[in-house]
Amino acid sequence: MSWNPNRKKRRSPAQRQVIVENMHKIHSAQHNYNLENIPPSPTSPFPIPSIDPELSSSTSPATSSKAHHTVATEQEEPPLLLDRTLAPSHLHNEQRAEARAEEAARHSTLAEAAASQAIAGAEERVHAVLVTSARAQSEVEEAVKQTHMEFAQKREELETLARSAVTSTVWLAKYAQSIHEAEARAELRATEAEQQARQAEEDAGALVLNQQAQLEDVERRLCAAMEEAELYLHQAEDVINAKAEEHDELTQQLQSQLKDALQTSARLHNQSTGLRRRNKALRERLKRRPSQQDRAVERALGQAAQTEATLTLKEHGIIPDSTRALIRDMIELGLKVDQVKAAIDVVANVSGITTKGSISSRSVRRVVLEGLVASKVQVAAEMKSAEGITVSGDGTTDRNINYDSRYLHLNNGDLHERRFLGIHSAPNHTSDTQLQGWQELTKDITDTYNCSPRGQEEPVDIRLFLQKVHGMMTDHAEDQKRLKKLFVSWKESADRELRGERAMGELAPLDLLPILAEEAAAAVERAGGPDVWAMLGPEDVDAANHSIRQAVIHRLGEDTYHHLPESERQLADLFVHAGCCMHKELNAVKGGVTQMASFWLEEGLQPPMLLMNRDNDAAACTGAPGVRKQAEQRSCGGAVKLAELAGALFRHKDDKKGQQDATRCFFESVLGFRFSFPDTSNTRYQSYCEASSELVVHLRYYREFLELVRDKKISGAFNHMEQNIFAGLHDIPTITELCALAIYAQAISHPYMREARGPQDGLTNHLDLGPLHDRLKEHLSRIIADPDIVLGPASSHETGSLDGKVWERPEVLFTVKRLLPDLPHLPGVLTYFFRGALKTWERFTAEFAPEGTIARLTAVQRSLAWMPSTNDENEGALGTYRISARNNPNMSLHQHNARVMYRLNDTSTYIETSATPAEHAYYRREARAIDSSGLEQKRRMESTAEHERVAKRQRADREGRMAKKIARRDKLSQVQPIIDVNQLVLEKTTCKVLDEQLDWHREFVDRGPKGKKNIPMKKLLATKELKLQALLGAVNRYIQMSTMRASSEPNAEDAGDDDGCTSEEEGEGEGEGEGEGEGEGEGDSSTPEGRVLP
Repeated sequence: MSWNPNRKKRRSPAQRQVIVENMHKIHSAQHNYNLENIPPSPTSPFPIPSIDPELSSSTSPATSSKAHHTVATEQEEPPLLLDRTLAPSHLHNEQRAEARAEEAARHSTLAEAAASQAIAGAEERVHAVLVTSARAQSEVEEAVKQTHMEFAQKREELETLARSAVTSTVWLAKYAQSIHEAEARAELRATEAEQQARQAEEDAGALVLNQQAQLEDVERRLCAAMEEAELYLHQAEDVINAKAEEHDELTQQLQSQLKDALQTSARLHNQSTGLRRRNKALRERLKRRPSQQDRAVERALGQAAQTEATLTLKEHGIIPDSTRALIRDMIELGLKVDQVKAAIDVVANVSGITTKGSISSRSVRRVVLEGLVASKVQVAAEMKSAEGITVSGDGTTDRNINYDSRYLHLNNGDLHERRFLGIHSAPNHTSDTQLQGWQELTKDITDTYNCSPRGQEEPVDIRLFLQKVHGMMTDHAEDQKRLKKLFVSWKESADRELRGERAMGELAPLDLLPILAEEAAAAVERAGGPDVWAMLGPEDVDAANHSIRQAVIHRLGEDTYHHLPESERQLADLFVHAGCCMHKELNAVKGGVTQMASFWLEEGLQPPMLLMNRDNDAAACTGAPGVRKQAEQRSCGGAVKLAELAGALFRHKDDKKGQQDATRCFFESVLGFRFSFPDTSNTRYQSYCEASSELVVHLRYYREFLELVRDKKISGAFNHMEQNIFAGLHDIPTITELCALAIYAQAISHPYMREARGPQDGLTNHLDLGPLHDRLKEHLSRIIADPDIVLGPASSHETGSLDGKVWERPEVLFTVKRLLPDLPHLPGVLTYFFRGALKTWERFTAEFAPEGTIARLTAVQRSLAWMPSTNDENEGALGTYRISARNNPNMSLHQHNARVMYRLNDTSTYIETSATPAEHAYYRREARAIDSSGLEQKRRMESTAEHERVAKRQRADREGRMAKKIARRDKLSQVQPIIDVNQLVLEKTTCKVLDEQLDWHREFVDRGPKGKKNIPMKKLLATKELKLQALLGAVNRYIQMSTMRASSEPNAEDAGDDDGCTSEEEGEGEGEGEGEGEGEGEGDSSTPEGRVLP
């Protein structure tokens, strides 16, 4: 039971006994003074009960004698009173009675004083008892507290001892496990040594058998030779007997053959002797094998024990390859460079291993760069063996610097692997710069591989890589479409060059000579003729010869290509450009929002309220029509704007702003769980549709939260953003658009992404998604024709969702149906939104056209050109770099690439399975070169130089445009405007005059915004009639405007410094200024110098 200080304490038996004894003493004192007939004192807290006189034995002697005398007197009183009655003197009796009364009064006074003294003493004793009791109680409480503290301290000590015991037990278990593993490894090495010995013995036995077989073969050959020699002798004898005239010649031949046979016999005899000696040596080696095996086992056990006890970080001043792999793995897990050594020490100490040596931060950085070099070698080796390759890329701007991310997908049948090529900065984001980035990157990868030991044995050609590239995944921007064309041109050029080189190597010199002569003659003509050619320097001649050779190669390559079979030409030309499915869906939502905004104007309905910023709101409240109109034109409203503002308030991208945590806590108290508002502040993908769904589902709670934010302020008022959001959440047209976005997300966005990504994200072939997009457009058409598919009472996910599966958020549809009676225009708004989305889908799915490139692909071609359905990989890589650059601002770009490429490309496995010691040395050498090359500084300097170049070019362009504008104004200022309509219609008015008059009006009169000019552009006025009509309209407008100005300004002197423009004309930028201009000012109301306008 826990100790409660407020609980009433029980008295101990000793305390109770002391209190009882004190009470008895008080009672005894009262009775000893014979106070049973005296009333208790009003100040005494204790009554005085009747006590037997026999119990009052502890009283004082004086008191006892007095009491005894009183009792005796009272006992003898009756006879005395009898005697007195018999006495003759009544006065004596009265005197005795008065004396007795005085005596009784005196005794009563003494008894009362004694009682009061006794009562006071009793009260003091009771007070002392109470003080003692309180002190005892406080001592008991203090003792209890001390006991609890000692108990808690003992418990903590026991827990500490228990943890130490558990830690020691775990350490002992790990140590025992490490010993067990060491024993297992030692046994394994011993077994391997025994197997090696047994294998050596078997090899030796096989070698002895082989040598014996060879010896027998030599003996057989020797016997055969002897038999052959004997046969020759017999033949010689026969020949001698048959042909005596050839005796000498045959004898010499036989002697020569016999000599050869004898030499062969001697040579075979020597070989046989050598084989016998070798067999003997092998037998001796077999005898020594058991002892050698025992010594090998002992050495292996010793090395294992030494290795288990100590981890050597450096061997002869060099970090071992295994330790380098460990460092890269630890960096891959997220450790910082200066934390690696400490982490190794901690892990080694826990494992019972001591570390020997040190590793500097610089060494760690270089070890990480070795992973970058290995990853490049890995990518080149895998490109060489791949059947097909597709590329992908994306770009972004971070801190005003352009960055590009690139990926490869290596396709080998049903196996598709991705390889990250890193993040690289670029001076700009043009298509030419992007192609140059691809060229430099592939060259760097192939050069790194070709310089490696493996590449020197089996070099790779960058043109082979281009021949295998069959597709590209990007977004749908125009620069990416042009990049695709440039990449295809680069691929075709490399293909023709390779084929031309092969054809030139196969041609005979006489066949090659005519082609070479034609190209040389063409080069001489391009140079300016033979005379100019003869004057060229050595460098120019070398360059010209190189161009001649390239022209010959390209010509032969084209001829070879055109003679290929149709199937091979199709494979050579195979290149598919696909757009990311995420961007398709994103642009479809944008198209739907644009079309939805036109619903209110076309139907003549009140559109969503404008959510103006503070400045535009203040300008609109001034009351000036022109200013109010301009503020309204620059402001917008609707669901998207409300979602943007809500994201900035409920989840701002700057964690120091907004109501992030307050929103989460509020909804936890209301709904019972916490969640974050969709990240529209960072424009995350699908965040606006998600924000619309969130605002619709929890509309009431967001209103209540805003009221809570307002009411807790001292001012009790919203700020401008909060006021806009609060008003938007009560605006029916805005809520209608929110519902349309939410329904589109449930019916199209979420189902589409589920199918586009597939059950296993990243394994869906983009080239197989044509049927999905056809089905999507059909589903959009059905909803446009009948919105009740998603809005009707009987609507369900089976018919409303694209994939027929359960809604992503069923509560969205339930809430929309509940709000539907208050949203009468929701069906029309939804139809317009889906109609705009369908138009966008038609435009962005042109790659899947029935007669397009993708539709005509065969199964083999689809496999070679496999690519993912989305470009999420590059999007994610760029986002990862932005976070890394923010958290590690001093990290170089190649350090970041080294870490990410090592992790994503699984380079550790490649190094472990494929790298040789020579390649490890190459990695170290290249890493040192990269670390000392100053690549990061060079990259920064190139970026700065590009910015300066662009600034200089833009400055020169502005100066040129300004000079042209000034020259144009000077020229037009000399033109006399014709304001007589009759003069314009005369036949002598030429097109030149009409153009000059139109230019004058464009320059000095029609100076509104580009989209609001009244005079058409020159390219639209191709004939004289069109020019004349445009000029007549301009003159009429000019005359009308001059008349209105004259009527509004009857007295020029009263105008003072006014510029002669009404506020409306000034707001529209069409004012003509005063009657007499002051030259070329910066305002829109200037007129030609010295020109008086009628």
